[in-house]
Amino acid sequence: MTIVSARSGYDPRYYPQRAKGEVSPGGYYIGPAQKGEDPGRWFGNGAEALGFADGQLVEEEPYLKVYAQVDPRTGEKLGRAPGGYARFGEILARKLAAEPHATAERVLELEREAARETRRSPAYTDTTVSHNKSVSVLRASFLENARRAHLAGDRQAEATWRSRAQRLAEIEQEANHAALQWAQHSLRAG
Repeated sequence: MTIVSARSGYDPRYYPQRAKGEVSPGGYYIGPAQKGEDPGRWFGNGAEALGFADGQLVEEEPYLKVYAQVDPRTGEKLGRAPGGYARFGEILARKLAAEPHATAERVLELEREAARETRRSPAYTDTTVSHNKSVSVLRASFLENARRAHLAGDRQAEATWRSRAQRLAEIEQEANHAALQWAQHSLRAG
């Protein structure tokens, strides 16, 4: 079973921060996930129009430029600004100017007030593709079998198990791409 969920967000820095990975003891499900999520990749005609190759890894600087509606190659403004309403930064600046001696605690309150008063268009829609947990367990078991074969000195068995783990990862990527295409089409269709 595969579940595709979509959630809108406002801070494009969420992805680069999240991609740095879970470092707490125990981490996210299994040890290899502690290196962080799989890196993002550029796909589609829009990405190609901005000079990215289909499947190219996403890097933080050009990513943030795209979400700021700036062409990452030329610095040229892309599209038009959303709506004609005041932005968070402008509202917060007015509030801070009205209270120049605000304590750190008061600044946090002013930030929350500004956030409530700001009507914002989402910067992104976070589409998550989640496969049945047994897929992750299967891949982990392939890697564990490869580790055990390595310890036993059985290079042929190790290569077989690593190959299976790699092929499963490729299948997951293909399924993710198909699910994201379906979600994109569904979102556009309403």
